[in-house]
Amino acid sequence: MSDNNTTETNWRRRMVDAGAGADYPAEGREWLPMVLAGLFLALVLAAGLYLLLAGEEDGLSPEQARAIAEQEAELPAPRSTSEERSRWEAALEADTLLAYRRFIEDFPESVFLGQAQVQLDVLDQRLWAELSAEDTAPAYEDYLEQFPDGLHQAEALTRLDEISRAANQAEREALERERRDNEAWTTARTAGTLAAVESYINDWPTGLHIEEAQSLRRMLKAGAEDSAAFASAQSLGTRDAYQAYIDAFPRGDHVSEALAAMDDLVMRPGRRFRDCEQCPEMVVVPAGSYVQGSSSEAPTALSNERPERTVTLLENFAVGVTEVTFAQWDACHEAGACEAISEDNGWGRGTRPVIMVSWNQAQAYIQWLNETTGKSYRLPSESEWEYFARAGTEGDWLGGGESAVCAFGNIAGAESGFDWRHAACSDPVPVGTAPVASLEPNAFGLYDVIGNVAEWTADCMNLSYLDAPSDGSAWGRGICSSHMTRGGSWLTGTRDIRLPARFNLKNGDSNDFTGLRVVRRIDER
Repeated sequence: MSDNNTTETNWRRRMVDAGAGADYPAEGREWLPMVLAGLFLALVLAAGLYLLLAGEEDGLSPEQARAIAEQEAELPAPRSTSEERSRWEAALEADTLLAYRRFIEDFPESVFLGQAQVQLDVLDQRLWAELSAEDTAPAYEDYLEQFPDGLHQAEALTRLDEISRAANQAEREALERERRDNEAWTTARTAGTLAAVESYINDWPTGLHIEEAQSLRRMLKAGAEDSAAFASAQSLGTRDAYQAYIDAFPRGDHVSEALAAMDDLVMRPGRRFRDCEQCPEMVVVPAGSYVQGSSSEAPTALSNERPERTVTLLENFAVGVTEVTFAQWDACHEAGACEAISEDNGWGRGTRPVIMVSWNQAQAYIQWLNETTGKSYRLPSESEWEYFARAGTEGDWLGGGESAVCAFGNIAGAESGFDWRHAACSDPVPVGTAPVASLEPNAFGLYDVIGNVAEWTADCMNLSYLDAPSDGSAWGRGICSSHMTRGGSWLTGTRDIRLPARFNLKNGDSNDFTGLRVVRRIDER
């Protein structure tokens, strides 16, 4: 038997023995425990009422409640089982909603019921103080979820209703502001006058259309008349500029010209453009997939062309229509950005492909292009190069056969007399470069992808395609002191003018059979 039960038994024995006499026999006093139980419950209720009236926010701590329980245990009271007392002490230790509620559920007639309710009320007050200070709908919903019939149920429901009504009111006001804003902008844009646009800007300085209105105001100020405004759009040469003109002059004399100019600026496959007077002419090629390299059965293939694999390019990109010419390189030199290349082997300059260009020098030229145009030029990756060189062609030969390639490339043909010559061809230039675009373009409109000069790529040297990227990106891993070239040249014969053929040179090497072609990322102009 526990110490508490022993104490209670001794106390009851003393009380019964001490009070027994002739008038009140001991066995006739069964009413005494009931009276004492009533006193005990009154004490508990009085303690709870005191806590509520005193307004103590935190109430009894578990330690204080346990101390009271121990004092009460010394008073004569209805017996509680050891399990009940153990569970109550555990609930006090946990001091949680779940603990107290489970205790009440399991012991609905417990002598500790009043204390349990007091502790629940304390937790109710504590949670309400915390969540009401937050004053948000989720906070009040959280309170009601934990105390659906709590002390502050009415207050929580009231605040939830107030918050909901305030949110609805704010939404209605925002929608009304948006409607009036749109209506004001429609009026200003339809009028198409400087006064109307400035009226919108003054009335709606943070409006939904403020940037468009400011742009239109600048345009209207730049040209008060139709022709002046269209000339301004032409000078900018962008889709936004033409659209601003159309917005300002929806019935203007140049609307059809502006629409045609906007359509011409769409960077769709096949479109040609030039970003500056001395920049290479570019053409947009479509995204697509192809099989890169040579199959294991190809008799003329080299090991560095294997394994054959599928490459997928997900985005359109622009490619130089021709190889970079001497004239284009000289413009970079005159700007102070590129080294002078004086050696042309006596073949001529101008529209002939630039030669004697190392990979490192090619980077300087590309940097000049990017700084001059604000665009993103670069060398093509090997995968991009083979994709645009093939232009849908399968197999080894551009044009579909060993003799068909003659129409596309200035190569070492029968006229060269070289041992490695491609005997199926004989072109007008026995030994040396030809002016770019002298022969036929491929299906993408690109000239000299085979022959004339080999073209640098962005890929480091690798001896095969094992683990090479399959998304068209450049291979930045390998022997990066050397980079790959593609396409063959005026000097190469049968084996090296095949579409899958690949070569490597050191970054600092320059010679009379290697040049470059550039690509750039597509963006709307």
